[in-house]
Amino acid sequence: MSKEQDISQPPSAIERSPSGLSSPDHRTQLRERSRELSQNPSPIDVLRMSIPDKYVYIQDAGSGSYGHVFYCAPKEYIHKRSSVNVVRSKAVVIKVAKRAEDDDKGFIFRNALAREVETAGYFHGNLPEQRDHEDLSLADIFDYDRSCLDELQCDWGCFEAIPSGLTLWTLCKATQRHGIRVTEELSFHFMRQITGALDALHNLSQDGIVHRNVNPQNVMIRFPGRHPSRLPDAVLIDCGSVEFATPDLVKEDIKDTFGMLKFFNKAGWGCDVGHGTQEKPICSKGYLSGQEAYDKSSDMSGLDTSLHSPEWLDLQQWLSKDHIANADGELKAMRYRFLPWTKKWQQEAVDRGGPSPKSLELLRAAQQDANSLSDDSIRAVLAKFE
Repeated sequence: MSKEQDISQPPSAIERSPSGLSSPDHRTQLRERSRELSQNPSPIDVLRMSIPDKYVYIQDAGSGSYGHVFYCAPKEYIHKRSSVNVVRSKAVVIKVAKRAEDDDKGFIFRNALAREVETAGYFHGNLPEQRDHEDLSLADIFDYDRSCLDELQCDWGCFEAIPSGLTLWTLCKATQRHGIRVTEELSFHFMRQITGALDALHNLSQDGIVHRNVNPQNVMIRFPGRHPSRLPDAVLIDCGSVEFATPDLVKEDIKDTFGMLKFFNKAGWGCDVGHGTQEKPICSKGYLSGQEAYDKSSDMSGLDTSLHSPEWLDLQQWLSKDHIANADGELKAMRYRFLPWTKKWQQEAVDRGGPSPKSLELLRAAQQDANSLSDDSIRAVLAKFE
């Protein structure tokens, strides 16, 4: 992919994800349905106007800066003989671009969704046949429609669902709420997966792509994971801000990633910003808008080093780098440096048959705060087809 080639038209994405709204008759039906609704339809109305009949809405999944997200399932799996587990395993998330009265803002929303669709399609469409589990750490795209109808403004994309609803952010909040610490097992495993996905993005094709929005809310946790250890997977989402890579943008991506990982690794240990004190409760806006977490990330005061392995302390120092000299090699160097320790934790999980009890305790506690795909919501949908 060269810079002369428009990133909005990756052949692999088009081939893997044919448009869901290609029929003129279907477009006419949508226009008629739109006239029946008010001038300001709800997000669920927009969803129902947008997606073809092959998808069935299950429940809301959340809302981002440029789109509303819903748990759905292909209609072929919604019938009286289907089960909750089958529907859960086939569930997808559909993101619909937000409507906007202002044309410029509407274009921004649609363009952000288009970038996310194109990046996921190009990423997964160009993976080598022999791929590591880290290569799966970017949400896949299955279907989409970008041919926005002016009066509807309802472009959409159908992505891989993460039914747990967990993010790094909900894990961080759970450490404060339930007094549980992040385990080294999760620290090293997530580090390798997130840096692996970013490294693949940065080296995708000739020019590479940068994420530009790496933060704890944009890393979802697939649990159980697909790695043989059954450790949870860290999955990057929300690629609406991607751009072609430049050395400066790659450094910015790496800095954001290092700051996020260090912030997460210290969660629950009483030494990180926003944890362990009532005066400075954890705050999403404070983390995302300010640099406090990054500025103080190298401060190890108050940390009982006897509670951590030398490798964990080494990782924290590595993540505290103020200067990134070689953007192209930084992620590879860190992954190689800590590979033996990462594999040690993964092998212990393989031998055990899953995450450690402490990791499971944190994951289950965080699940209480997550917007997960509900069995009750699935049953309610299935009941309509009995």
